[in-house]
Amino acid sequence: MRKRRYLFAAAALCLMLAGCGGTNGNAPAENGNTQEGNVQEPNGSTEHVSETKEPASETELSLDGGSEMVEEGFVEITLYYGNANADGFDTEIVTLSELTPENIIAALAQKDVVPEETEVLSFSDGGEQLTLDLSAEFEQFVSNYGTAGEYVSVGGVVNTFLEAYDAEYLTILVEGNAWSSGHADYEAPLGRFE
Repeated sequence: MRKRRYLFAAAALCLMLAGCGGTNGNAPAENGNTQEGNVQEPNGSTEHVSETKEPASETELSLDGGSEMVEEGFVEITLYYGNANADGFDTEIVTLSELTPENIIAALAQKDVVPEETEVLSFSDGGEQLTLDLSAEFEQFVSNYGTAGEYVSVGGVVNTFLEAYDAEYLTILVEGNAWSSGHADYEAPLGRFE
């Protein structure tokens, strides 16, 4: 929430600066604002400087309520991954080039929530209900953990996707089917993990 306020304040500041135009009666350049002035060099000489600034490309937009546009073509999401005790979650805001399930899985792999080899076989966004079909590597990875590690891995995927797509439930399939880890059966939609 703080980040949104800072981005909004930065955007407002850019707009205020854009409205000021150039100095000395100069009009703003067609592609940005021209700012002119004199700069005193360390050796005591004065140099006249004219600088054209491009309009800021950063915007603040809410995408599906859970993701935030930070720069044209980029989106911020919150990743959920296991804390040091493996009994809960830490979070990190990351920037993706595009909001896709493949990009989210790749980001989660960097936090060891899923193995790097995990592939997204299919994904559907039904509003409040998401369905994510992953390759067999995910099931094998989760099955190698105890119950705490499984909770953190499955919960990291679920919480990250639910927040990114502003959904209520996620069904995780493996190779198109419900699956079991040995500790739990994953047949039904999953809500947020606490």
